[in-house]
Amino acid sequence: MTFKKHLETGIGIPLLAFLLFSTVFYLQVRWIGNSIGQVTEIEAPRCEAITNMKVELNGISFGLVGYLNDPKGEGVSWIEEYKKEFRGHLMRYCSLSQVKKDESATVEIDRSSSLLCRMAEEVVNLNNLKLERLKLLRESLEEADAITSEQYNKNLASSETQDLGVMGPIIEAKFLEDELQEAINCYEVNRSEKCVKKLYKSQEKFGKFLNEYLKTEESKDHVWLLRLSELHIDCDGLIRDIIALDERKQVRLEEFRTRKDRLRWILALQIEQAKASFEQASDNSLYAVTASTMLMLFLVFFGLVIAIVSRQYVSFMVIKPIDKLISAANKIGRGHYNTRIEIDSDDELGELAAAMHKIAQQMQQAEESQGSSGGKSHKKDKTSLSI
Repeated sequence: MTFKKHLETGIGIPLLAFLLFSTVFYLQVRWIGNSIGQVTEIEAPRCEAITNMKVELNGISFGLVGYLNDPKGEGVSWIEEYKKEFRGHLMRYCSLSQVKKDESATVEIDRSSSLLCRMAEEVVNLNNLKLERLKLLRESLEEADAITSEQYNKNLASSETQDLGVMGPIIEAKFLEDELQEAINCYEVNRSEKCVKKLYKSQEKFGKFLNEYLKTEESKDHVWLLRLSELHIDCDGLIRDIIALDERKQVRLEEFRTRKDRLRWILALQIEQAKASFEQASDNSLYAVTASTMLMLFLVFFGLVIAIVSRQYVSFMVIKPIDKLISAANKIGRGHYNTRIEIDSDDELGELAAAMHKIAQQMQQAEESQGSSGGKSHKKDKTSLSI
């Protein structure tokens, strides 16, 4: 190997090691960044989105309950707000889902939530229709009460007040109207089967009274009874509509509860899966940081070893031979031509050492030959002088 190769080897190995370490360091940083990004940008937002969806689902239920307890309150606006927030969290969760099973669960959540919202809207609409029918029913009863009270006051002021046959139907109609009003109040407060039966029974008694009395001869002169009969027919239809709407509302409300429980179960399952994914991603990121730290410490130690080995290699293969050449050149320069240059290599330094050694030998031979010729001339001069 030539001197140039030794020098390139001594310098190139640390450079290659530095390049390798830089590449490994870059890959480690990318690994750590991806692991932490998986936690902060995907898993944590997914957990937050699915948890908020469960919160918004409870909000829809609370809004519906609030509306049913107070139809004039803010229950409907709450339902709309919670629906909007639920949809936003669902879209975010869908955009962060990376596994096929998460996509299928998202489709199921979307379908169930849409159906649940439609059920809530239908319950609200049915309740509004029922409230409208109740309002019409109360107006009809108020009108019937006004007709009965007017007829009662009219007969009370006339000479027929002594006739119980004339006042009797008015008093009985008034009593039945109050009984029907009480049954309606009972139904509004408690929609039990008992109150429904009471409402039907009161309406039936009122209708039976009107039908029986209208068949008598005395009823022909009482126009107010005909008007009460018309109002009774209207009230009968309204009562049946109210009860039918309420029954449909209760059915849809029960379906709403069933669908809500099903959706809550799906969300709870997805929350557990999201938490498991979050914990797994957190463990992976921790492992990435730990492994990268250990690897970097190993690379630092390995780099120090390479640096020391490279230094020793350059020192042994380059610097020490040069030092020997410099020392030998100084000795030769001072006249020590018998100096030996101990460099056993086949590179440029070895050739240079051999050349210097050869030059030293030649100079030594020249000096010896010059010394011997000088001795002969000295003897010759001495002989001539003696003669």
